[in-house]
Amino acid sequence: MGYRIEETATGVTITVAQVGDARDSLLAAFSACRDGRCQCPTAAYGELEGLDVQEVGDGLVLDLRVRPGGRLEVDEIRRCLDFTLGQAGLA
Repeated sequence: MGYRIEETATGVTITVAQVGDARDSLLAAFSACRDGRCQCPTAAYGELEGLDVQEVGDGLVLDLRVRPGGRLEVDEIRRCLDFTLGQAGLA
């Protein structure tokens, strides 16, 4: 399992590869974030306008869109992602 974080014009795209058996727990965790129930120890959630998750092969692609006037710090996103992957047993 590995991941890549890319800054885009509208926010950040995260690609998580080879999630295997952790797919369902990761989808649940990312859905909770999308619904405003994020467990990550970060303030980055307040900068989000939207979060979309797509299943691609044995991986997931997350599109995080920043709210107007907001900014997503890649280090904060990385901390949150590491926390979520740890909760799913992938860290």
